[in-house]
Amino acid sequence: FFSHNGRPTYRDYEMISINASRLVYLQPEVLDSHFQTNPRQVTFLSDEDGNITVIDPIENELKTADLYLYYNGRRTVRVGEHAAPSQLSSMVGEPISISCGPVVEKASNSADPEDGLRNILIRYRGFTITVYGVYHSSDDWEGTYTRFRIWDSKLAGIGTDLRVNETSFDVLKRYPFADETGYELAITMDGEQYQLSVILDREKPNEDGSYPIDTMILQRG
Repeated sequence: FFSHNGRPTYRDYEMISINASRLVYLQPEVLDSHFQTNPRQVTFLSDEDGNITVIDPIENELKTADLYLYYNGRRTVRVGEHAAPSQLSSMVGEPISISCGPVVEKASNSADPEDGLRNILIRYRGFTITVYGVYHSSDDWEGTYTRFRIWDSKLAGIGTDLRVNETSFDVLKRYPFADETGYELAITMDGEQYQLSVILDREKPNEDGSYPIDTMILQRG
């Protein structure tokens, strides 16, 4: 039709309007937090009112290096790994106190109602460590590290870069999209989810617009 009836040449054709309600772009290689490349898609949607929505997946996964509690610049224990008194004291020192909660899971092979798994709270100056396991006494317990909470310690931190004497800008240097997820970061490994929550003191902003870190909580599940 155009070859017989069109007078101008093809280079004279001009696009005067376009209506695309859905566009999908493929990015074939995107570097993730584990320094591996994976494809991803970015989608643009347009509705009848002309509103455009961009669906752009944000890579905000917790780095595996940040599953560790650091103390005095040295990597110590990892959330989710086996816990025992001798191991912990050799790395972090003697705690201020150790206490345990009620039995959460009763032992199936014991008639004693006090036999079973419970939460064990280990207190240090400015931070606590929670273990889920068996408790007999303050120097006789074992289980799994389930939670690190840091609120006032110059020695304890999460990973090599996160300390409570730092700011929201320091978190964003390591996780550029952390503010988009409320400074909540997570990763799933071997069927278990691990989550880091960075709580900011928004009532005391710094002059540069950042917020001080008030508390950090790294936990399993």
